[in-house]
Amino acid sequence: MAFDKDYAHYYDAFYHEKDYVVECDFLEEVFQKYASEKTKTILDVGCGTGGHTLELAKRGYAVVGIDASETMVNTARKKAENLVNIDASFHVSKMQDIDFEQKFDAVICMFNAINYVTSDEGLDKTFHNFRSHLSG
Repeated sequence: MAFDKDYAHYYDAFYHEKDYVVECDFLEEVFQKYASEKTKTILDVGCGTGGHTLELAKRGYAVVGIDASETMVNTARKKAENLVNIDASFHVSKMQDIDFEQKFDAVICMFNAINYVTSDEGLDKTFHNFRSHLSG
């Protein structure tokens, strides 16, 4: 795994200039343009320390973030503790192994996270998992 516990501790410092607000503005434009119904639930695959998950939850979406790194997920959970009235949860899972009973209106995978799946078989399984977790 490329993200050991030390990397997770420095992740936010490395990417402090990343503009999650603007990126979430773009995601909302995509949802409005392409979704057949209003987007309410989102699966954020490769959520890291929760930048997109938490910003989208602040906007009223119900968001589930997953990441393969337990330390990244724990950092995201700590950030979420400081926020009130948001619907966000975090789970540890590789994207190839996603297995929720829940379906989502949208699945996002931001910031090159998909590049950590390095085999054709893994990509095939990952994209099938994404599709199987989409409603409609």
